[in-house]
Amino acid sequence: NPHFAAARFLLKLEEAMPTLHLDPDLGRTTVAPTLYRTGVSSVNVIPGRVDLSLDMRSAGESAEEALALYRRIAQEACPPQVRVEFSLPKRTLTPYTGIEDEFHGAFTAGYKLERDNPFVTKAARVIETTLGRTPEPIYWLLGTDGCYTAPAGLPTHALSSCQEHLAPTADAPVKLDLMTHSLPRSRQFLPSRVSPGAS
Repeated sequence: NPHFAAARFLLKLEEAMPTLHLDPDLGRTTVAPTLYRTGVSSVNVIPGRVDLSLDMRSAGESAEEALALYRRIAQEACPPQVRVEFSLPKRTLTPYTGIEDEFHGAFTAGYKLERDNPFVTKAARVIETTLGRTPEPIYWLLGTDGCYTAPAGLPTHALSSCQEHLAPTADAPVKLDLMTHSLPRSRQFLPSRVSPGAS
């Protein structure tokens, strides 16, 4: 029954969490089991396989190191008669330009934008002039959309109405008062003028 092998693997993975990479700003790498599929809909049928999705938010590990970690844990936790395979699913992004780009959808590498970056200092000035308070820039422990932009060399920062400790979870609320503060000011982060041919 593959459920028992999957359970042993997940418990062993949980034990390994404290050993994952720790970044002084981004915190520790996390791995969240998210999707679990068997392809079976009847309660009296033992599935022949289990498909398990793991969402890693890396603070330092490479995709290859993540796969090596999973394989090592599976070798330690699962009986030898259980066949275990790991792969990084690829997704293809197609923006408005039509250029297709493949990336690993289950592996998000951490990224940083330094506090003295011009984009960050401009955002701080916008907040100071519109809200009358001086913000304290922090490194978020999440940044899902940044996995597309940061690796491409695009400065990635946010003024968000979300609460970091609740996102992304099923309990993440939408705070209208926070949205009222943040959304009208987002456009002020953009360049006031874009020259023809600018990229």
